[in-house]
Amino acid sequence: MKAMILTAGLGTRFRPHTDKLAKPALPFLNIPLMGYSLFHLESLGIKDLVLNLHHLPQTIRAVAAQCTTQGSLSSNSNPPYKIHFSDETSMILGSGGGLRHAEKLLRGSGNFVVSNGDEVLFFKKPEVFKQFFDAHLASGALATLLTTDNEAVGVSLNGLRVNASSDITEFSIREKGLAHFTGVFAFSDKVFDFMPKSGDFHIFKDVLAAAVKRGEKVKAHHIPDMLWLETGDEKQYLTSTGEALRHWNEGSPYAAQMKAVFERYKQQPVRSADGLWLGPGAQFDGALTSNTVVLIGANTVVRSGVEIKDFGVVGFDSIIDNGVIERSVVAPTLHLHEMVTLRNQLVL
Repeated sequence: MKAMILTAGLGTRFRPHTDKLAKPALPFLNIPLMGYSLFHLESLGIKDLVLNLHHLPQTIRAVAAQCTTQGSLSSNSNPPYKIHFSDETSMILGSGGGLRHAEKLLRGSGNFVVSNGDEVLFFKKPEVFKQFFDAHLASGALATLLTTDNEAVGVSLNGLRVNASSDITEFSIREKGLAHFTGVFAFSDKVFDFMPKSGDFHIFKDVLAAAVKRGEKVKAHHIPDMLWLETGDEKQYLTSTGEALRHWNEGSPYAAQMKAVFERYKQQPVRSADGLWLGPGAQFDGALTSNTVVLIGANTVVRSGVEIKDFGVVGFDSIIDNGVIERSVVAPTLHLHEMVTLRNQLVL
């Protein structure tokens, strides 16, 4: 089967960080954001993977190499799928136009899966992601959207109106109690018949909403108890980082899948002390305040002059000599030898 990760976006809400890295290349728990979508897509047995390119395309190519085919984060030296790049560098084409532009790469297996490149999802049971795709195939729908519950729907997020038969009847409604779209689609190849021929257009308002009015089925596959972590901007990203670390440290029902993701990307942190998790070859001589959770990447050195509060993530192959890290993330391969004071920030 075929799959696509949408990796062309500008990431405007995450600037200035996305002036250095495309958003799907930003680290989350020392794994590029797009790596989480890739993990789930690999569980479906994909044969072809498409990544679309526009903003800082070299960083997407670099992350793709890191995560596959003997890259530094790959536990699979020979992934059983091919990677294709769909070039949108001359003009970004939106969530619908990007699919149309990649049509020749996506057609052929009858149905395909698409995920946003910045989605962080964890499930209590690993088989539920495949169940989502199987349900799409069984329904014969034009499209199936993976949905969940989210208290922010109707407040800061739009939702989907879904009837008792799991048909989506309205899209992008600011109303409480509606289903939250997680950024993952399954499509029939037939969806291309409802798209404009080219250009920048939106998959909801320009394609799926119009198809529903013409009698096509667009379904919701609802998993109410998944863990969906918001990474829309730096503040949300940091809140989600702390939430993910707490789930991991406390061994919540999502921790088993988190462990599988860590293993896939060669992280494999081991508890060194209460709340302290060290990757292979990592050294931590710093101090932790009470109830702090810390993830230190492989081969990283944190010296005795460093204090970490609440939560912190330090990327692999890094060195930090002195300072305070509070609710902050230090990206991989950074060497910080001067005194640092990091509070509520991502440092690239």
